[in-house]
Amino acid sequence: GPFDRPVSWLEDIMAFRPHGRPTERVRVNGVVTLNEPEYGAYIQQGPYGILIQGRGLAKLKPGDQVDATGYEGISDNDSPMLRDVVVRPAAQTLYKSTGTPMIAQLWNENHEGREVRVSGLVEQVERGLEWTSVILLEGNHRAWARMRTKALDQPPAVGSVLSAKGVCHYTHAPGLSRPTEVRVISRAEEDWRMVEPPPLATRLKWGRIALAVG
Repeated sequence: GPFDRPVSWLEDIMAFRPHGRPTERVRVNGVVTLNEPEYGAYIQQGPYGILIQGRGLAKLKPGDQVDATGYEGISDNDSPMLRDVVVRPAAQTLYKSTGTPMIAQLWNENHEGREVRVSGLVEQVERGLEWTSVILLEGNHRAWARMRTKALDQPPAVGSVLSAKGVCHYTHAPGLSRPTEVRVISRAEEDWRMVEPPPLATRLKWGRIALAVG
């Protein structure tokens, strides 16, 4: 069966393969970190995360520990992935770690599929029907933090400092190796923590606008 093979480390699958990728199935273990129709399902082992695709994955939810087997491939984001994946519950307890990179590191290093926690000044908030998106600014670098609007009771305020945990996801333009957008996809309200409230002047300004509108 598909599970009749030894378990590989995600670290090895994420590595560059100078002689190409194997054509037979590989087997890995990991903790589900994200499963969204828009982004796909991701599993993570230690600090390494990978996109998995296959039928029957819709029931997976963050925190599930899985034994997965599939074929190695390259995603639209030019990162390793597993396709035609079959999963079953893992036989042992698995662990993942959450990285704490600077936003600049998200741009300069490949964190695709990894769970990270980043912090930055909330520069912009877009609250849509499906998603709430926030631009975080740290130094000269920006990243989007996104969460399902239904999961978020109250969006963060512009001018506050937000710490956001989620899975790193890149958008690439055709032919460009450097990403055009960096996103941190969060799952639940507790993934976003306000580190600092907005400055008083900002709060007063927005309070006056709210009073004028109300």
